[in-house]
Amino acid sequence: MLRTVVRFATTAPFLYERPIRRIVAEVSKNLERALTLVHKCKRQSILRRVVTITSATDFRKLFNFLESSVRDMKWLLSIFDPDSGGNNGIVLSLAPIASNDPILSWVWSFIATIQMGQLPDRVEAANELASLAQDNDLQGQTRQCQ
Repeated sequence: MLRTVVRFATTAPFLYERPIRRIVAEVSKNLERALTLVHKCKRQSILRRVVTITSATDFRKLFNFLESSVRDMKWLLSIFDPDSGGNNGIVLSLAPIASNDPILSWVWSFIATIQMGQLPDRVEAANELASLAQDNDLQGQTRQCQ
């Protein structure tokens, strides 16, 4: 998936880079965590094994991080590479990296569609972004009135 993202990023004439940078940074951090855990488990002296205890919880956490990275990469490919997901139009799925702020996934999807989609999809994405911005302004005004 990383190779596909790199290939797509280098060949696409227009590319919205923000989600790519954020997701690839998170994937890189999770791969470094995996490498650190692998180094802990390598054959070492008895004393070093006793000092650096690796539990099953460490492996479960790492597995969850790596699974989240895979889901993020699948989401990224579905947004930027229409051939990978077999979808047309705007993709409104939730990326695991944006689970704390789901609107972020929508904004990334809409901006990617505006930059790289077909004309009808671009118009729809622009309208949806305007609607999100208007809703955000209304919420801000409501908070100010309180």
